[in-house]
Amino acid sequence: MKLFEKSPFFAQSKKSLNRSVATMAGIVSLIAFSLHSFGAVTGALPNFQSTDFKKTFSTPPNKFRIIQYGRIEKKQATQFKEYGIGSIHGTSLYDLLPSGKQPNPAEIQRRVDYARQQGLGIELSDDYGYPSGSAGGKVVQENPSWEMRSLLCIIRDGDGTQPVKFELPSGPERIVTAVFYPLVNGAADFSRGQVCSVRERSLEASGIAGPWRLCIFALQIRDRDTQGQSTVKQFGHTGHYPDKMNPAAMQRTIQLMHGEFAQALPKLKEQVEGFYFNEPNLLQLHWNPEIPAPYAYLPWTPRLPEKFQLMHGYDLMPRLGALFTGNDQASQRVRMHYEQTVAEMLRISYPSQIRKWCEAHGVLSEGHPLLEEYLPMQVANYGDMMLFMSEVHLPAFDIPLPEPNKMARLNYHFARIMTSVNSWKQGVGVKCLLDPIIECGMSRLSPSIPVIRNVVNMEYRHGVTHFSTYVALEKKGDAAAGYLAEDYRTFNEYLGRIGLLLRGAVPETSVGIYYPIHNFQADYTPSKLFWRQSQDRFSTQQKAWDDLQTSLLAKGIDYLLVHPQALTEATLKGDLLKVGRGSFHYLVMPPLEFVPSAAVKKIKDFEATGGIVLWVNRKPSAGMYPQEDAEVKTLLANAKVVTMDELAALIKQPYGPDFTLNITLQPGKLEIARFQQKDTAIYYLVNRTGNPLPVSISSSSNRKLTLYDPTSGSINTLSEDSDTHLTIDAYSSILLTQ
Repeated sequence: MKLFEKSPFFAQSKKSLNRSVATMAGIVSLIAFSLHSFGAVTGALPNFQSTDFKKTFSTPPNKFRIIQYGRIEKKQATQFKEYGIGSIHGTSLYDLLPSGKQPNPAEIQRRVDYARQQGLGIELSDDYGYPSGSAGGKVVQENPSWEMRSLLCIIRDGDGTQPVKFELPSGPERIVTAVFYPLVNGAADFSRGQVCSVRERSLEASGIAGPWRLCIFALQIRDRDTQGQSTVKQFGHTGHYPDKMNPAAMQRTIQLMHGEFAQALPKLKEQVEGFYFNEPNLLQLHWNPEIPAPYAYLPWTPRLPEKFQLMHGYDLMPRLGALFTGNDQASQRVRMHYEQTVAEMLRISYPSQIRKWCEAHGVLSEGHPLLEEYLPMQVANYGDMMLFMSEVHLPAFDIPLPEPNKMARLNYHFARIMTSVNSWKQGVGVKCLLDPIIECGMSRLSPSIPVIRNVVNMEYRHGVTHFSTYVALEKKGDAAAGYLAEDYRTFNEYLGRIGLLLRGAVPETSVGIYYPIHNFQADYTPSKLFWRQSQDRFSTQQKAWDDLQTSLLAKGIDYLLVHPQALTEATLKGDLLKVGRGSFHYLVMPPLEFVPSAAVKKIKDFEATGGIVLWVNRKPSAGMYPQEDAEVKTLLANAKVVTMDELAALIKQPYGPDFTLNITLQPGKLEIARFQQKDTAIYYLVNRTGNPLPVSISSSSNRKLTLYDPTSGSINTLSEDSDTHLTIDAYSSILLTQ
């Protein structure tokens, strides 16, 4: 999500008020790692139908409880045990690393040993001042050429073959290239660019016939007005961030953070569950609304043109102007292909290297991205955020802990980006950071327990399996009210009981929604605006995307997102589309202009087996490349388009035959989620209100129902009557199994 300038007390919290094919050996290795790590994090899943499960449910093991941010020191570890906390998310240990300001690796080991003796799990931050990826600035200090640079564009217009001279102004570092484009009705034709020769900081050339636009493309070191510089004072790092698309720079980052922790903790995989990254991103957004931005920026790395040519089969350089403007399909395709290139280079360089290091050391890669709830920002920060997060063992996101009057309006469903990644890649779960300051700042660091429970309920409902937070346990000046140990322990038991049943469960739905990242890539252009104002340029598209999802949820229909790559790689089994753990009978296609022909072919094969594809509002008319257009149009000639209002009624069977309970919908009051835990069907019912909520349940089967109450810790078998009436306490939940 967003960032906020925080006090040292909350040094590791984040946010703002504003807010390839693997070899068989590799596959076997990954499966073995996943099983090992899953056990390391969760332990063997308990048999909740066993006779001794009542005791386990009453007092859930620590691995299912909250992960609390802390410093991993004796006093805090003792306090965490008293408060019923399960694990410590370790912060501020980087100073003790061999390359830290006060090197003392033995102290790291002592602190970890004590926390483990208290029964607490340990997770470590890999950031030295967020966003992650700089090792406190040491990577750039060692090699300044690795610092993050951005591509900018300076425009000069003219007419005819007159001589042109240009000197780069102060600020930008050097010229990359310059291109003349003919102007047609005042607009540059980026398909007919003529590259001219340049010096490092100047050029002398002759114009082209007719009116033209000269675009000078230069690089600028990103050492101001980025998220990275916003945390220098708070964390004491340099603010100089490496190019995250440069594998050598990222390898050095891993050596300086993960590697040095491994040196300090020889028994790393026995003592640490994972390493958590904190909002690593491409640092292209303007971060300070009070500083006028001289240019609009895009990410750049030396090998990008070569990679672009390899991936897409044509030369990017004459077409660079299309990255900054142009509404025609040719310009949109250049932007789409550019962002795909950026996404692939970033994936290989950053999360993939971390994942491989973690697998080699028996721990998990974890972490959450920046501004993950906005599709345009997913493009700006990652090229393709879902692809980026697909390399993470335990993908995470953060969510506000809002004031009570804002709880009903909070966008809880964006958790499905990460739950969909987890299902696609068959990962170990999804983590949610419960963040008290995104909306309320430092004025309310200890939200009320009902507020926290409400968010926990809703995120469990959307498929989350792990929770972390940095809410203040004790009063710190006027900013935090703190909690009684007994109250927080009771909350932890509540959270842990739900996790005990839902961790490892598969979200039940036969509905997939296609992730429309390609179209947002095609539309995205950089801006000189502050990031929030830049995001507002796409508010209509973002709202349409959110409305599509909420229109299904309002009718009690759950779904998972299907990445374009996942769709093309999916297998067919009967009338089901198999994507990772997901099995879909319905595929919802949001409004699209571009779609890969390979995806359309898979869709047609899916329909031929009996699968149902629903094109909402429009169907695409173009493929990823011009040569695909005719095939896409032919394949979709008879595709029917439906409106968003018609969509829900066309989804007749969103859930499998094991789910036979009929539960009356209560929009805005009752939330219902379904999960498959091995051979057991689980219903998770959430009361979103501040009052007790009556619920009526009926069933066409005669199977017994077992009710698990996470508030009291009780387990009861219900009568076999066809109708059951229950009451769920305020901001509480219950679980039913058949």
